[in-house]
Amino acid sequence: MMALDDLIVVKKIEDPQQVFTGLNGILAESEPFQNWISIYPLGFNTLNCWIQTREAVEGVLELGRFRLIESTRGHEQLQDVLKEEFGVSRINADEYRHQNTQGGGALAGECLLAFPCHGALDRRDLKAGQGFTFFCRLAELFAQLSDSQNSSWPNGGRPLRHAFHVRSEDGFIDRHPLRSQSRLNIDPSDEFYELLVEQDFGWFADRIFYPEDKVLRKLKTALEHFSRAYRSEDKFVRLTASVIAMEAAFYTAEKVSIGNRLSRLVSALCFPPPEQAQAFETMKAIYCKRSKALHGDNVTVSATLAKQSHHFAALAKFQAFKLYSQLSESSAEGEIERRYLKALSDLVSSKGMQPEPR
Repeated sequence: MMALDDLIVVKKIEDPQQVFTGLNGILAESEPFQNWISIYPLGFNTLNCWIQTREAVEGVLELGRFRLIESTRGHEQLQDVLKEEFGVSRINADEYRHQNTQGGGALAGECLLAFPCHGALDRRDLKAGQGFTFFCRLAELFAQLSDSQNSSWPNGGRPLRHAFHVRSEDGFIDRHPLRSQSRLNIDPSDEFYELLVEQDFGWFADRIFYPEDKVLRKLKTALEHFSRAYRSEDKFVRLTASVIAMEAAFYTAEKVSIGNRLSRLVSALCFPPPEQAQAFETMKAIYCKRSKALHGDNVTVSATLAKQSHHFAALAKFQAFKLYSQLSESSAEGEIERRYLKALSDLVSSKGMQPEPR
């Protein structure tokens, strides 16, 4: 209340937006800036969990600022891992026992996703949730590319409905409830992990910690729609969400035939020359099916076409991210959005970069 009095009475600010901005600034300055390690117990939805013969994660896998950690067996083991990976000097043993019990034993019985987070409680929870969601959606993309997609429904295992946050300064552990379980519809196969390492998954995952430019915002939107397709069992939803994901990744301000442009981009960027003609026709068929549905036609989507659309979306999303990576690391001058759109335009007109064979 004193803060409002200071803004309105003393400083005589009348504009509501200026009052809101000023109040936010005062709150930000008054809250302690804290360093946390956010920990999400991570489950893998499997079709045959009763014949699982190995750990979903072995050891500690470094993926940019993220760490995938094999299931720990107690307070000391988790403390050692966090000390080695994040420089946390200690974890409060009493807090660990209490929070692990309240969290259903997930801290000691599941593999963990850990990453640094900063700020007071509300900001921490928001940023940690965004980081976890982005990591999971990106992991789904790599699972699709490595043919490691799995069941959309959990089959056994404990409920995973809490995130844990370890304060770096003193080892205090805070627990935060989740709206949905922290599970991945992914088979933790060798091919999946090899692709994460080979294609520098960590670089892409770390984009969540960087300021958001216009291209990255579009790529995040595309990833959101790709994830919707990934998690759906409905063939029509998979096809339409996949097309929307490709449109978001390959957006343009030009007034052109979107279906033709999208088909050319996907075929040129995602397939080697011998396969481009067939890919172009398949992409046109996918887009045509989606367009008819939007115009109210009664359409039937086959399982084959739904699967092809999601495969195309995965390739397109991956290549769009790689293009963004190349442009981000380049020393070329100019706004990244302008260079990104120019690269896409050059591809449509059969100029510029050549597609990488897959």
